[in-house]
Formats: sequence, C-alpha cells, structure tokens
Amino acid sequence: MLVSVCLPVFNGSQYLIEAIQSVLKQTHEELELLIADDSSTDDSWEIIQSFAENDSRVKIWRNKDQLGLFSNYNRTIGSAQGSFIKPFAQDDLMSPEALATMVQALQTNESASIASCKKTTGSSALAGEQSSLNLSIMEAIPVENLMQRTVSDHAKSDNSNQTGLQPGLNPGTVVILKCLAQYRNLIGEPVTAIFRKKEPGEQFSLDYHSIGDMELWFRLLEKGDLFYIPEALVTFRQHSENRTSELLKDLDWVLDFPHLSRQYADYIDQLGIDRASYCSHFLELAAPLVKEYCRTESHYIDSLPPYKELAYYLLRRLPAALDGEANYKSVLNSTSWRVTQPLRMFKRKLEKST
Repeated sequence: MLVSVCLPVFNGSQYLIEAIQSVLKQTHEELELLIADDSSTDDSWEIIQSFAENDSRVKIWRNKDQLGLFSNYNRTIGSAQGSFIKPFAQDDLMSPEALATMVQALQTNESASIASCKKTTGSSALAGEQSSLNLSIMEAIPVENLMQRTVSDHAKSDNSNQTGLQPGLNPGTVVILKCLAQYRNLIGEPVTAIFRKKEPGEQFSLDYHSIGDMELWFRLLEKGDLFYIPEALVTFRQHSENRTSELLKDLDWVLDFPHLSRQYADYIDQLGIDRASYCSHFLELAAPLVKEYCRTESHYIDSLPPYKELAYYLLRRLPAALDGEANYKSVLNSTSWRVTQPLRMFKRKLEKST
C-alpha cells in the first residue's frame, strides 16, 4: 500500500539529511517522498537534489515564490499518489518501523480516519544546544475540568495515558471535545500523524496561522475515529529555529483559538460553556506563555505587524477585547484602530522612558 510522505522544506539544511534518511530507511518500502522546497536560501535544495538523484522514490520541486508552511504542505498533499498521507517535517525523525506500524493501524481499523503515535522530544542536533522553550504551545496550561458528561463518560473506565488518549480506537468526536476542553492538540504535530487519502479537500486550511494541523485533524475526526499508538515512533526535535518556536514568538496562535472556537462552536456548546467565556479563558491561560516576549520595554512590540499587534493587545486586555464575536479583520480595518495607532506608539515610547 503506497504511502505519500509529504515534506515541506524551508532553510532546513542543518537537520534535513537525517530527516530524509529516516524516511528512506523505513521497513515499509512502498512509499513516495514528496519534497517541496519553499525558495530556501541555504543549501537545502542541493541536499534535496542529491537524494532525488539516488532514490526514485524521492520526488522534488522548488517553489518560485515562497508559499509558507501550510500552503507548501498542501502542494505536496495535492501531488500525492498514495492511499495514505504521512505529513513530515524537515527537523523531525521517524523510527524504521513507524510507517509500517501506522499503516497497519489504519488497515486493521476501518473506522479510523487518522492514526497518531506517541513522540519523543529530542534536543537539537547542534552540540550543546538545548531549548528552554516549551514547544507544545498549550502543554504549560493547567487543565481545568470544562468537560461535561459527553467526554467524561468515555473516560470513566479508561487507563488514560499522559495525552488523554487511549491506546487503540478513540471516538473522533470525543477526541475533538477533549482537545477543545484542554486547549491542546492531543493528536500531535504532523510528524505524529497519518491519515487516509479520501477527498481532495483534505488539506491544511489557510485560515489558520499556527494550529492548522489540529484543525485538519478535527475535520478528519468528524468523519471517523482516531487510532492512537502508545509506542514512540517519531522524534520531535527541539531547537530555537524550528517553526513552533517562531510561532510562539509571533503570537499567531493567539488569534487561532478564537477562530477555531467559532468554527467548532457546536462542540463548545457541548462542553457547557459559551464561546465568549471559552475564548476569554483561553486568553487568561495563554498570557503567561508570552511574558518573555511581550514586554513593553523591549523592541519586540514595535516590530509587530498589525495583526500580531492585535494579538498582543488581546492578551493585555483579555475579555473585553474579544466581545464574543469580534471580527479581527474589521477591527484592523476600522477607523478607530488606524487613528489610534500613533497613540499606541506614543504610549509605548512613554513607558520605555519611565
């Protein structure tokens, strides 16, 4: 059964060789490795070409214009010929048995639309480097008991592991509810997941800045179940230059959760909490995670583009900033937002001088 491993690349030369080697050494040999280079400025393209020249399973192309992460993922998925889609990342690793184990999980469980596995978290390949940043955006947030009987009834007799997922089949809608209740992507990063290729539209949404992977998992889970493999088959490598680290600094994810709550409002209702309260609670929990970046005495805020500045002010002003149904684009385009920009800049300069 052909598996399409989809690998978007941008300036990944430090980690790329090991990542590609881990794919080509899979015991499940019926695979194609689709690599899209997003106009890298390092020697990533040369590395990719060298692998393509020596292994016919490697199919490559280079984007003339930079597409961005999710668009580049979609380009690889759109070219996939396999029955299963395995997203991958340029700085992560798969154990030799990863594909074989994950494919078998889907083949033997017809109700599962997606499978995921446990991951190990490894440090950078650079000697001596160790990231102090918690790269799982929501893992530092204490989980409150927002879940009502819809979720808890399924968990009463479970021997839950640390993810909140049970080994084997997990009902798709229950997994969505658990993720929303905990403000966490319990399924995992793209490296942990594999899904069936059924419809052309099963690609990453471009409406999200950072949690587009979780939103895609939600769409898949509305059509089927999740099969969770408790064995660590992949390694998510931590380093200061990876995409997750950049997204934490950019505050993109602050805007994503309110958007997700609007798209999946019916599930929020099932949790027994109104959407405005859900979003406000998220902001209250998220604020401590950006303290090291969001300080008015730094130059960080001055360099933010408008939509990220808005994310910053959402964190500063919390519930009143959301007003339940706030439309971010309308706020950014409003006269009041534009005319008050000089005042915000003046306020920041004043705070720095005192």
